[in-house]
Amino acid sequence: MDDQYHASQREESRLKQAAFMTLFGLMGGHALLETARDALFLTNVSVERLPWVYLLIAVSAVFVARLQMRSQQVADHRQQLIVLQGTAAVITLGFWFLLPSADAWLYYALYVWSGLIGSILVVTFWLVLGELFTITQGKRIYASIGTGGAAGAIAGFGLAAAFTSRLPAEFLLPASALLFASSALGPLASLRRPMEDLADEISASPGPDIEQGGPGFVSSLTDIVGHPYARRVALLVVLSAITLTLGDYLFKSVLTEAVSADKLAAWFARIYLVLNLGSLLVLMFGVTRIIRRVSVHRAMAILPGLVCLAAVGILLGGALLPVLFLKFSDGTLRYSVQKTASELLYLPMPAELRRRIKGTIDIMGLRGASAISSGLILLALAIGPSTLLIAGMVLLLGVAWIALALELRGAYLDVFREALREGTIETRIDVPELDLASLETLIRALNHSDDRHVLAALDLLEAKGRVELIPSLILYHPSSEVVARALDLFASSGRRDFIMLADRLLASEDAEIRAAMVRAMWAAEPDREKLEALMDNECLCVRTSAAIGLLVNDWIEPEVVRELIEASIQYPDPAARLALANAIKLRHIPEFREPVHLLARDPDRAVRREALRAIRASEDESYTPLLVQLLDDRDIREDVREALGDRGDAALEELWRALTSEDSSPALLRHIPRSISRFQNVRAAEILLGELVAEHGPDGEPKDRHSGMVRYKILRGLAPLLQSAIADQVDKSPLHTSVARTIRRVIQMLHWQIWLEDGRARDEARQTCGSYLLLQLLEDKERLAMQRIFRMLYLIQPEENFIHIWSGLQSMSRRDRASSLELLENVLGAEQRRVVVALVESGPKRERLRRTGNRLSEAPLDYSELLSQIGRDDSRTLHGLAMYHADEMGLDLDFEQYVFETQPDGARMSVREQALALIGRPPDGPTFPLGAAVAADV
Repeated sequence: MDDQYHASQREESRLKQAAFMTLFGLMGGHALLETARDALFLTNVSVERLPWVYLLIAVSAVFVARLQMRSQQVADHRQQLIVLQGTAAVITLGFWFLLPSADAWLYYALYVWSGLIGSILVVTFWLVLGELFTITQGKRIYASIGTGGAAGAIAGFGLAAAFTSRLPAEFLLPASALLFASSALGPLASLRRPMEDLADEISASPGPDIEQGGPGFVSSLTDIVGHPYARRVALLVVLSAITLTLGDYLFKSVLTEAVSADKLAAWFARIYLVLNLGSLLVLMFGVTRIIRRVSVHRAMAILPGLVCLAAVGILLGGALLPVLFLKFSDGTLRYSVQKTASELLYLPMPAELRRRIKGTIDIMGLRGASAISSGLILLALAIGPSTLLIAGMVLLLGVAWIALALELRGAYLDVFREALREGTIETRIDVPELDLASLETLIRALNHSDDRHVLAALDLLEAKGRVELIPSLILYHPSSEVVARALDLFASSGRRDFIMLADRLLASEDAEIRAAMVRAMWAAEPDREKLEALMDNECLCVRTSAAIGLLVNDWIEPEVVRELIEASIQYPDPAARLALANAIKLRHIPEFREPVHLLARDPDRAVRREALRAIRASEDESYTPLLVQLLDDRDIREDVREALGDRGDAALEELWRALTSEDSSPALLRHIPRSISRFQNVRAAEILLGELVAEHGPDGEPKDRHSGMVRYKILRGLAPLLQSAIADQVDKSPLHTSVARTIRRVIQMLHWQIWLEDGRARDEARQTCGSYLLLQLLEDKERLAMQRIFRMLYLIQPEENFIHIWSGLQSMSRRDRASSLELLENVLGAEQRRVVVALVESGPKRERLRRTGNRLSEAPLDYSELLSQIGRDDSRTLHGLAMYHADEMGLDLDFEQYVFETQPDGARMSVREQALALIGRPPDGPTFPLGAAVAADV
């Protein structure tokens, strides 16, 4: 696993370096182009013409965006970026050749070209990265890649400052073309991932309501408007672009008034150099920390906050200094914090959705924002003094930008939740009340040729209290089982319309039908003479059924009936015991308690089921402990739970006593929590929460009362309780205690794993099968303890489906894992987030442990002491494996817990035999066992 992790890290590092160098060349070339553009335009054209250029760029962007989206149908983004950078180099060089003509239209065209090509190159570059990295990787490395852009811009503006001090600004254009070409031919060529990997990820997450096929402008707009999250991202991009464009106009207009035309190129180069140096410093030392600490959506609110502060300074009478502060904030944060955060906003989207809309948002949205900004600037120029008016607009837009960024959190997390919900299936099925159509279907099922359909229909009509709808003609059914079942239903419901068929059914050749008729007869119309006559019948089932009828009417001595009951219970044919159980359930008296106990544990399933019906029909509270013990019977468990629910609080308290009793078997304990949860009241929740928290031993250390399986069942039982109407009445503090304790447990498992691996590495003699199994069991326990943590977090915060988050973390899809990690970082508290995220992230065990804030001691733990520590654990299986491995190594350790002194024949057991007994296999089993006890224990 560590080898796989290191391989993935090497691949990630390679891709990061290639992306860094590609962005370096791209931004360096654009910095040279941008400096030449600003200097040449503002030297030869009035600054008041800038709004018209913005409008021209917006119109041109419509056509460029359509061309780019059409090109995505025939080329991947990496190939597209190579072509674009080559095109940028050729056209930029072409402007250099044309500039000597000095036509005015050329300056407009250069401004438009630089604005368009910069946007297109940046959008396509980040689309390439979006296909290469997940949100988790992006948060970790996007800032590092972004430093390539800042470093490239610094290099570009530094070259521009050096060139313009000696040469005219137009000589920056061939230098720009050279950087574009070199980055396309070099590092960009290695920026690739295997296409089959990319295809799998794109096809695995097409996203909801997205058309298949090539992207189009109209369909992209439809996707943006129809997707709540994409709509917010688009609005945020447009709003930020409008605000920053207005700020850029303020900066250029004020600087043009303050600086002479011949010095503008040098000023722009120096200012842009300082700004990009600041951006580089932020990228290197601040972006990753900022985004991890405040989350993506809050990071988006930092720049508008500073912009608003600068706007307030301008409105209060400042000019140059507030404008420089605005530009400094824009220049240092736009391509560091703002750019990294905005690119991260796209990563949660399904791959196909991202491919369809990113170009539209980043090109059309930005250029549409330029058009809107141009209109606002022209409006301000027409009204009067434009500086204060535009500063007021910047302030209002900045406030709206902040509000939208903070509001984005809900939609941002919903995208991850939606991704994790895909593929889940609702498995709960409730049987609805029977309407007329359903009843007609059930009545028709009574005529079915398959007896199982008929019996199922009878059971469902009984469950819904509609026995009166069963036609008496069913007693002519050819199946004895169907007739007997119908007779029992008629008898228990008080129907009498079958009495006319009594003589015919009593003469039946089938003993089961005769016995059923006897029971139905005395339940509907008790006749002493007929019952006494049937006591001489040769069939034990008939005699027993008649005797029960006489006894419940007090027409016979109990001793006589007791002999028949004992004979029926001991009879080898289960039909006798079934007839007895069916008779007892019709009317309960105290004399039936002992037989019911015996019948409830009968080997025959049908007998046990009828005995349970007899218990449910009675109101005898003495059966409550028996019902609890019957929970270990899989065949009748659900019926037992319903019977316990019918008995109310007394049954709940009996379940609690069984859950806390040391005499309860593991097979029984694991089914009690779900039974308790059926009661749906505060007391049930308090019982389960009380059993979840640690019970302290004599030494003050927390000791688990229950096995891992029982704790898991307790959590399963708590789920419906804490998601019901009583949730607000329940104190959840035990859950917080249990989460903290389980986290400590996971950290302990990590310590033991590391020490065990170190011990195995130092001495090959320790690399035995016992140590291997011990290591595997520790890893299993760590994983299952983490699963319990997520279940408890779900109970604490039911609005967040931590079960889906956990499933996403276990997924083979790296994007599902990244979605889960992103949700964790946004929904957990600061301290809990740090530890839980560190435990579930991939990486070597030592690194994960370090990220939790826990460090291993400098001195390695002695191997004997390590096995002693593991052997003192509450886990029976861990204890057994530690004992087994110690015996393998010839270590004489003192294992006091779970020691079996003797075998069944009285002989003393060896250490190895004791260990094998703990693991769950007999001493003569396989050499290195992991028995069924392991599964129950973990």
